[in-house]
Amino acid sequence: MDYTNTRRTDGQLKVQKLVVGTCTDSDEFTFTLTPLPEGATVQIGSGTPQALTAAGFKLKKDQIATIGGLTQGVTYTVTETDSGANFTLTARAGGTNVDPDGISSVPDGRTLIFTNTRKTGQITVTKSVEGTVGTETFTFTIDPRPADARISINGAASTALGATFTLQHGQYATISSLEQGITYTVTETSSGANFTLTARSGGTNSGTNAITSLVGGELSLLPFYCTSTVFKQKQ
Repeated sequence: MDYTNTRRTDGQLKVQKLVVGTCTDSDEFTFTLTPLPEGATVQIGSGTPQALTAAGFKLKKDQIATIGGLTQGVTYTVTETDSGANFTLTARAGGTNVDPDGISSVPDGRTLIFTNTRKTGQITVTKSVEGTVGTETFTFTIDPRPADARISINGAASTALGATFTLQHGQYATISSLEQGITYTVTETSSGANFTLTARSGGTNSGTNAITSLVGGELSLLPFYCTSTVFKQKQ
């Protein structure tokens, strides 16, 4: 008598993509599965299952992929191939934090969660007045303004960033908790009738009261200079 054991190939894995921070509808993240069994499929959300290839599959924020046709008892590794320079990647399997460079799991219907958290940076805005220096204050805005952004004036303890902030000659503001990879515009709303305003970003004159800066690291320095103009009275 012959006895044949055939390994079951009805195993499944679920992969979920979470994003903390700004993420657009066009942002997609690529995943691969190894080893790749013949006949494996992937279904995104409630869509139609498709053949899973070596190129992998893509997920957007909050999407879930169901990988089917996996051999029971075999360990598979799911890897997010590129989380992007502006994100920190963490991963969980079965409720436990694991190495995000590749999650290994027996195909038992377990959900593997990959979370991308956007990194943060800061912008420092400096205010200088050339010529006669008085007690004038100058008002600035930043756009977009994240809800959790904070501001520190001259290195003091930080506070929540309001709709505007003000600086005097020689002061600087450090705006932190700005999402990396996002473009922010800092604007001096009014330099006053007695001043000519110039601004510099990255060592280059902007020639305007607004400077646009991409937060891609720890610090972006945005100096605003005002040159005072003295008017003589008619004799």
